[in-house]
Amino acid sequence: MDLKYNMIIGLFLISLLSYAQKTGIGTTDPLSDLHVNGDVSIASSIHVGATATAKGSAGNTGEVLVSKGAGNSPQWTNLDNILSPSVYQVQQTNSIFLPSGFNKPWLAVPNLTKTITIPKGKKAMVTLVSQICVQQTKNILNLAGVSSGIFKNNAILISNTSQIIHSSGFVEEFIIIPLTYIEFIDATAQEVQVKYEIKARSNYSNASIGDEDLRVINNPFSRGDYSSLNISILVF
Repeated sequence: MDLKYNMIIGLFLISLLSYAQKTGIGTTDPLSDLHVNGDVSIASSIHVGATATAKGSAGNTGEVLVSKGAGNSPQWTNLDNILSPSVYQVQQTNSIFLPSGFNKPWLAVPNLTKTITIPKGKKAMVTLVSQICVQQTKNILNLAGVSSGIFKNNAILISNTSQIIHSSGFVEEFIIIPLTYIEFIDATAQEVQVKYEIKARSNYSNASIGDEDLRVINNPFSRGDYSSLNISILVF
């Protein structure tokens, strides 16, 4: 009788210890060491990064938990290290002439360029806003098409074409060509370096328009800065 009783108690303890490896709250089939199927109320701190002999860290004020992937302890991280915004602005320096003709080569607008670096393990949302000022240097008598483009590592991302023609008869007439572009950059595998540039060209023009009749200029007749590139970067 005692032997049978001891065997029953032993089997019960073995099954209890085996079940104790996983604890379920609100579930009879826990899938992890502690499986809670319901709400959790915490009156004090959460410690992460604990070991069998260490309590772990409760973090500092303003920090948030960031996952480090399956099987790894999450980490307390300052929010500024997660969302890191940056803003850059550059203005055109020297003016350039746009040779007349059809689909002429793209010419870089002086100083409207910026190289950015997204560190490994991060992603980024990049917003580019640009505009250039195209001015006629004499009273042209025919319609001319001028394009502005945003380039990334020498490859065009987006362009916009506008037209300039005399209407009042004044040489100082000019037009503004705006551009906006948003892209996401994934640098989780490796560091990514990107060079952005603003370029311009003549798309079409009459033979009567010379190679120095149109120019891209930042400050025509001291009326303000008109040719610029603004880059906003949100790294996360």
